[in-house]
Amino acid sequence: MKLQIINSLLRNGKRYNDGDSIELPNHIAKNWIKKGLAKKISKKNEKAEYETKELKVEYKEIKSDEAN
Repeated sequence: MKLQIINSLLRNGKRYNDGDSIELPNHIAKNWIKKGLAKKISKKNEKAEYETKELKVEYKEIKSDEAN
């Protein structure tokens, strides 16, 4: 299971800081989540956000506020 570290910790001689991601066996990962050491990374969180042409906001310049 893929986890994101919440609190800085030391495991097997390696330091993990806040925000680091780590892959652990499910039974260990569930214990860490219960203890509040880490949170599960869902597949939706893994995807990077990107801006597509459809989502871009185009601005239109208006020369006056009067109705025509």
